[in-house]
Amino acid sequence: MLSQIFSLFTRGVKRRTPDGDDAAAREEKSADVDQPPVKRPTLASSSSPSSTEQAQDPKSFKMVLLGDWEVGKTALVRRLLTGEFQKLYRPTEGCEMSRLKLATSRGPVVFEVWDTAGLEQLGGLKDGYYVRADCAIVLFDVTNRESFSSVQRWLQDFRRVAGQVPVVVAGNKIDLKDRAVKAQESAGISRRHGVQYYDLSVKSRFNLQAPLLWLVRRLLQEPSLQLTVEVAHEPQMPSFLPSLAERKQAERDLAEARSVAIGSDSDEDL
Repeated sequence: MLSQIFSLFTRGVKRRTPDGDDAAAREEKSADVDQPPVKRPTLASSSSPSSTEQAQDPKSFKMVLLGDWEVGKTALVRRLLTGEFQKLYRPTEGCEMSRLKLATSRGPVVFEVWDTAGLEQLGGLKDGYYVRADCAIVLFDVTNRESFSSVQRWLQDFRRVAGQVPVVVAGNKIDLKDRAVKAQESAGISRRHGVQYYDLSVKSRFNLQAPLLWLVRRLLQEPSLQLTVEVAHEPQMPSFLPSLAERKQAERDLAEARSVAIGSDSDEDL
């Protein structure tokens, strides 16, 4: 189970309203008065750390999760924490913070994940959430071109505050048949903005761990780092898979996108 790899460390100040079974949390003042208020939920109980992990202080990194509404940001966090898939959309208000612990070949690593609301709701407060961020994941919906068009804006706003820290852009919902963003366009994001790109599906768990593993390797400068807890069940493949011809064409599109000079790109959205 993913819960064997990712465990939650409670830093709650309010009860998480979407789930009735969440434990009650206490009210506490933020230690950083310069940043906007954050909901810190209490979710699942964590598994007991190994003796090796107890002997090592975990390396901690702040990660900001960005993207338009309904692209699956909160569903991604919940899937990693509890293994559950959130079917009903519940908009995040402001920002919620969760702590994910990874057991790796280089010792325990903790991600402090800041799950932000959509850009329109954050408004001028969003810069405060980006301060001292070590990395970010920008999520978009591959069936929604508008969410893809917003990726550049999210990247620009984030990097204006956080600088050139590692960033992953991920196209979610590839399990759905009506994909609207081509593979070539997705590859263009990686090349133009210097980020890593992954297709993923929160629902089917396809590529679910890949963004976090890539970020940990970059942050620790350990390209061979591995997760050290074995997953009980392999991530499922998407329920919908393109035909062999479509997959071959996608591979050709990706290869072509990587070979074109950045200055000659003509993507309309980015």
